[in-house]
Amino acid sequence: MYKSLLIITCEYPYITGEPFLENEMLYLKQRFDNIYVFPINASPRNVPTRTVPENVKVYPVGCVWSKLRYPIYALKGLFTYNKKLTTKGLSLKQKISAWYARGRSAYIHNFIMNTIRREKLDVSSVCIYSYWFTDQAIAAWRLKETLQSTGCKTKAIARGHRYDIYASVNAMNYLPFQQNNLEYLDGFYACSDDGRNYIAGKYSPYKEKIHTARLGTMDRGINSFIGEEKVFLTCSSLKPIKRISLFAKAFANLCKRVSNCRWVCIGDGVMEDEIREIIRIEGIDDCVQMLGRLTNQQVLEYYSTHPITYFCNISSTEGVPVSIMEAMSFGIPIIATDVGGSGEIVSDQVGKLLPAELTPETLADYLYEEMTLSNEDYLQKRRNARLVWEEKSSADNVYKQWCDILTRE
Repeated sequence: MYKSLLIITCEYPYITGEPFLENEMLYLKQRFDNIYVFPINASPRNVPTRTVPENVKVYPVGCVWSKLRYPIYALKGLFTYNKKLTTKGLSLKQKISAWYARGRSAYIHNFIMNTIRREKLDVSSVCIYSYWFTDQAIAAWRLKETLQSTGCKTKAIARGHRYDIYASVNAMNYLPFQQNNLEYLDGFYACSDDGRNYIAGKYSPYKEKIHTARLGTMDRGINSFIGEEKVFLTCSSLKPIKRISLFAKAFANLCKRVSNCRWVCIGDGVMEDEIREIIRIEGIDDCVQMLGRLTNQQVLEYYSTHPITYFCNISSTEGVPVSIMEAMSFGIPIIATDVGGSGEIVSDQVGKLLPAELTPETLADYLYEEMTLSNEDYLQKRRNARLVWEEKSSADNVYKQWCDILTRE
């Protein structure tokens, strides 16, 4: 059993990132005496946006997060020698990406080690946990090596989600040092079987270290509101990969066929003006509610107090969306594209699993098909959505198992 846990995050508990870690922390706090959180993109100037348990201490790392970060950490990585992180055989663009990862991971490692010494943190028996499979994972296994050299009992593991797993999501189709991370970490845990299989397929010599460890959401009860109007809800940032402009066109097509439907859109982002323009041109303003960005708590409150016929996610790429898990926990059926790990929790039994490639017309057909189901068939999908959530996405199940993994020597 490990006494302490050291977590390397991007933002948690600052800014808005990693909201799903809030659920996980409720279980972690019960299994470790001390938890040390190092959010790399937060600085001491930031104000925490979320409270943490009493046995959690937070040390913002303050990594540069402007565009200057690329030359700063690439140059640092260029002049930071590490025989385990070589760039031999890479193209120039790949080398620059690798130098960046090497430089930033060195900064994170040094900051954390200095903090451990200065604050006299208890790391005599510690599990080091990188929330992402990127340069933070490099820092995790380097910390392990440094601490072991001083006699500490330690292990290092990393989670993987989406952009840190799939090279195709990256503009260069390249993610540096994944194989090195697998070699020196004690374990890698993807949030989906799809992610696990992808990494295991690329790096088969390390398949014994590659696992699935799902994220989970809390039980906040079942949504029992069912109205005559068919309500389709989307909840995501309004950026291209989420394809909300495609959904807007499909919904406009649907409105030409039926009159008893409404779209609730939660989120904001770079595509918002384009989406609003589609709504204006199509003349469907009266059928659409644009709620903007809501906090996670506000979203969950909305789910529990408003009729929602279907939750919709038509992203072009995903891990296993926490947003889908949250909706399913309320017994809300799901319409989602079969990308990433979405198909591991979404099927035609809990809603509708769609092909990844869609046009506004084909998506409108699917929406029409679902909203015209018999009442009996629809209610069965609501029951099934809740049952699948209980089996695969309940925080009480998945995080208790996760804590066993973290504490195990």
